[in-house]
Amino acid sequence: MARVVKEAIHWLERVTQKQKDNLFLWVDCFDPHEPWDPPSPYREMYDPDYHGQELIDPVPGPVEGYMTEEELKHTLALYSGEITFVDKWVGILLERIREMGLYDNSLIMFTSDHGEPFGEHGIIRKAQPWNYEELAHIPWLIRHPQGLGKGKRFSGLVQPPDLMPTVLEALGISTKLTLPYLAPIKHTFPQDIVTSKAESKLTGRSLLPILTGERESIRDFAVTAHYGAQWSIRTENWSYLLNIKGEKQPELYNRKTDLKEQNNLWESNKRVGDELELCLRRFAEEVS
Repeated sequence: MARVVKEAIHWLERVTQKQKDNLFLWVDCFDPHEPWDPPSPYREMYDPDYHGQELIDPVPGPVEGYMTEEELKHTLALYSGEITFVDKWVGILLERIREMGLYDNSLIMFTSDHGEPFGEHGIIRKAQPWNYEELAHIPWLIRHPQGLGKGKRFSGLVQPPDLMPTVLEALGISTKLTLPYLAPIKHTFPQDIVTSKAESKLTGRSLLPILTGERESIRDFAVTAHYGAQWSIRTENWSYLLNIKGEKQPELYNRKTDLKEQNNLWESNKRVGDELELCLRRFAEEVS
């Protein structure tokens, strides 16, 4: 994490010697991925009295018969320490951006690609293609240069594909993109490559209407999926998990009363499940 942030700062320092506007920087940090071995004091921060074995890189799979409750609790504490370590270095990057005079005029976003299972459904790490809340729910923080949405937390459902159109709209760039298309290549010689133009339809939607207060939400549902294994759909009230291979029955959870998705209500609410599955399949057909 430290090396990535330092390299990002070095890049900014080099580039801003020539220009300070029209910059785009994507900082992709591997932390807080495993191994969960943050340096002190972050290693001891959340479970200082633990004296057992440290599993900094646990084998993905079932928790039962593998980790004791204390080991699982401590591994989660190490993960939490790793997150706090990441927070520190994100802060260092932001502070340097301020010192360079770039902060006030910058659109800054912070997000992640997935969460992490810690026994909520009997597994640790991404051992199964199960799109439960602990894996699918991710943070998304936005700092807009005009202060849009400042200090507010929004409850509307969003998805990672919404990031790109949000950036494009903030920059005044059309989300109707015309992209180069490479025709099938029969040979490897450059002169044999034929290009044309094709309009690409984005499935994501800009979050700016939410930030400005024009809309409370930009979509009625959010979708998460593992290819060929499981699809899931979430609305304000429900989450529905569909196992593509059919080895498990569908799962339906009330997001108002059971956000951790522990009580499967599919048997008693099959009508709701069928409606969500139809919506999910229509969405999959639309984007395929």
